[in-house]
Amino acid sequence: MNVAVVGGGPKALGLLCELEKLAIESGTFALNVTVFDPFPPGAGEVWDARTPEHLIMNVRPEVADFRCPSWSWSFGDWVSRAKGVESPEYPPRRWMGEYLTEVFRAVAKSPHFDVEWMPERVTGLEQSNAALETQWLVRSVPMSGSTPDIGSMERAFDAVVLATGHHNPQSATWHQRIMNDPALGPGTNVRVRGAALTAIDAVLDLTEGRGGVWLEEGKTLRYVPSGHEPCSVTLVSRTGVPLSPKPPRIAEHRRDIIRASCEPLRELSDTSEVQPSSMWWDTLIAAAVSVARTWGLETPPQAFRQVLFADELGDAASPTALQRMEASLAMNRGDVSPDERWVLGRVWQEGYATIISSLDRKERDPEQWARFRDAAARLERWAYGPPERTVRRLVSLTRSGWLRWEIGTDERHDIDAVTSAPGVAVNEHRDTLWAGLRAAGHVYVREGERGVLTTTHCQCVGGSGAETPGLFALGRPTEDPVIGHDTLNHHLHGEAARLAHTLVLAAKGALV
Repeated sequence: MNVAVVGGGPKALGLLCELEKLAIESGTFALNVTVFDPFPPGAGEVWDARTPEHLIMNVRPEVADFRCPSWSWSFGDWVSRAKGVESPEYPPRRWMGEYLTEVFRAVAKSPHFDVEWMPERVTGLEQSNAALETQWLVRSVPMSGSTPDIGSMERAFDAVVLATGHHNPQSATWHQRIMNDPALGPGTNVRVRGAALTAIDAVLDLTEGRGGVWLEEGKTLRYVPSGHEPCSVTLVSRTGVPLSPKPPRIAEHRRDIIRASCEPLRELSDTSEVQPSSMWWDTLIAAAVSVARTWGLETPPQAFRQVLFADELGDAASPTALQRMEASLAMNRGDVSPDERWVLGRVWQEGYATIISSLDRKERDPEQWARFRDAAARLERWAYGPPERTVRRLVSLTRSGWLRWEIGTDERHDIDAVTSAPGVAVNEHRDTLWAGLRAAGHVYVREGERGVLTTTHCQCVGGSGAETPGLFALGRPTEDPVIGHDTLNHHLHGEAARLAHTLVLAAKGALV
């Protein structure tokens, strides 16, 4: 059986690891996997090992664990072995790129199936019937560096897995361009569109990336410029609200309370086809009320509801941005009591696996789903912001007046640091692959959603409501029907393992 995997990042790598595990259990079968990606597979474009050293991970090392028969180390184990140090809480991203690249090289040598990498960009798929069996013709463009070569290729496969990941991610080349662009040099006032993680990266590129250094002075940081920085940087965003810093790990008894309080969400999921319902939200807020009591806080449900569904447009910019960052750091230290945003962030973070599984592929009421996405965006800011180390740098730069925060949607900017949304619908105009699949009815995007609908075994559902033979999707292209694709955690949804099982059965001659 010949399988094409479109995209060679961590999601594709997780699938290969799961395939090899099943190969040991399932015995002999013939499976040939061809991975299409212009960038080195494993790391892909996002986790490029050439990423500058000053950019650190936004998740802890234990999230990434790609152990399989051909590879014996989790990321933390690999850091100790390869770098000779205990893994820091938030290691450099380039280390992750090195790790993922090495895992792919090991799995590609597996004796249990054949893996080949094609440094090509897939431009389209076409379904064909050969000897009454469905096959897929994969059209691709060979790449030299970052530009297509002249001419295209076409190959036939029995199945295709679409793991296309991010659209237009900020690559190592993007960061290098910011670090070295003379138009962003001394004497300039740089405007950055966005205030989330990518915008923060741009700030670090313009400071540490330009040779500046940080000095610890008691409980504060002082930035010592290199002289190559711009005069100022302004982050312009829709709300002007900064991301909250990740806190230290909360106590185990609080994690247990959150997870137990979120468990009824699964029961609600079984009793109603349309989620999230009002009872779903009541249950989530009840979890916040319960864990708040462990800090001695008797916060009424309405207080949590108010901040969760409030419209944050109109919040003041610079002073409030600084005050919020400082207040969040103080809450993390335990110097002040947590507020409603901080508590809700912990509920979202610690209950996340249950929260997203309770909504998996449920029918959506468009109006309620839009409300959920607005609330989820706030919860993401409170739960999954940058590490404290990074926020302390932002605080120092904001206090000095060098870094400013502004509300607006002004298109006048020097750096666009707004990451492209997940799914496929919003990027269809610049993505011939997904546009062609939608036009042919091979994939389907439900009203109000961004990603394609799949079965629990990752098989794409077509416009007619029937499963599309031999076509599968994994990761960010399925966002909204499947929620919250952590790039590095291929165990979160369990989809890689289920898809691997389906492919192995097909390879052994069973019906898919």
